[in-house]
Amino acid sequence: MSVLSLKQACVDLDERPILRDIDLRVSAGEFVVLVGPNGAGKSTALRAALGLVPLTSGNACVNGKPLTSLGAQARGRLLSYLPQQRELAWRLRACDLVALGRFAYGGAPYERLAAQERAIIDEALARVDMTALAQRSVATLSGGEQARAHLARALATRAPILIADEPTTALDPRHQIDALATLRAEADGGVAVVAALHDLDAAARWADRIVVIDGGRVLVDAPASEALNNALLAQVFRVRREAPGYFEAV
Repeated sequence: MSVLSLKQACVDLDERPILRDIDLRVSAGEFVVLVGPNGAGKSTALRAALGLVPLTSGNACVNGKPLTSLGAQARGRLLSYLPQQRELAWRLRACDLVALGRFAYGGAPYERLAAQERAIIDEALARVDMTALAQRSVATLSGGEQARAHLARALATRAPILIADEPTTALDPRHQIDALATLRAEADGGVAVVAALHDLDAAARWADRIVVIDGGRVLVDAPASEALNNALLAQVFRVRREAPGYFEAV
């Protein structure tokens, strides 16, 4: 059974159609990656699944229930979100940023949390190689270090559904691999993971299924080993694969 679904979902923004009749279903323990060119609708699809943009028509459901029937706290415990834009309005320490992932269970600065809650935050920081930087102000961290702290925040929620929009942005090659391996481990542990990626080879390596979106519609929803064939690469991305990790424009 799908734990997260969009059914015939349509979204209009500023009176402009962005998504049309999107169907997306994700089960527990599955890692699904959305790919598509810039402006295809990937981020909007993720935000629609979270209830962050209104649907013009169709439904977004969690565990078979309409998302609109869930209160804010319930959503915060069921859904974890790593957005593409990750600006901060306050000069938080990294550990306090990660503590925001526990907000649905009661928000407080790191030192004021119960020992069990601090242990969850410490584990999340360790998983993204940020333990040594936990007490640093996020404003003093590099872009990649900030990105890892935000990923730790998403992990600390321990929600059964994790949605990540471009989780490898600003990361160096080693930490890109680590981030995707961490999302893969979340799925292997039973979490439903959905991510948007631009790296097609990474999508093929780590995902169970790839959903190709173009022009606000789903063109392909298939196992990772089948989705990115040469005809589709030429049609959607206007490239051809010359070798693994190497594409040429067509």
